[in-house]
Amino acid sequence: VVEEQLAFEIKSEGEIDYHDNHSYPDQGLMKVLRESTDAMDMYLHHLPDRLSYRVEYKIATSDDMEDLMSSRLEMLKVVNNLRFTYKFSDEIVESIIEYFKNGDHTTVLAMDGNRVIGCATICYIYIMPTFSHPTGKRAHLMNVHTMKEWQRHGIAKKMVSMLIDEAWKRGVTEISLDATEEGRPLYKKLGFVDSTEG
Repeated sequence: VVEEQLAFEIKSEGEIDYHDNHSYPDQGLMKVLRESTDAMDMYLHHLPDRLSYRVEYKIATSDDMEDLMSSRLEMLKVVNNLRFTYKFSDEIVESIIEYFKNGDHTTVLAMDGNRVIGCATICYIYIMPTFSHPTGKRAHLMNVHTMKEWQRHGIAKKMVSMLIDEAWKRGVTEISLDATEEGRPLYKKLGFVDSTEG
């Protein structure tokens, strides 16, 4: 039996941690939540009472579009320090949907029940073949994100490992990525090295 843990530290009455981009609802967010049922539903969707840590992983398909979009937009808010209420332009939303539908990629979703708690994507790139890359198949790892409450449980490592295995099966000869300082230790453990290209 996995011991369940409280997902969020209670700060004071009515104030609860959201994720690594929001310590607790500020006055502006509370006003939005009080006035919009949809906003409240979205907010509560990210507030599990408890964490099970019974994580399942799956390769996403077009049938998972809602989960793909929610995880991608969540990640963009976190890494760009955007507010919970930030509204993305129609152009970027439509472009992300188009890429998930028709782009050459593999995306892994980490699920705790029906809740997406992590995502990672590898995008396939074809270039003119060379002696060192005879297939011309390369890949770029991106969109790696785990919600704060589930970090330090090996979730990102598992997702990235699944994508690396998938890339090798597809004949990819090189995988690149843009690492944050926080992510560097993980990628080094998985065998990535600093690029020598200028």
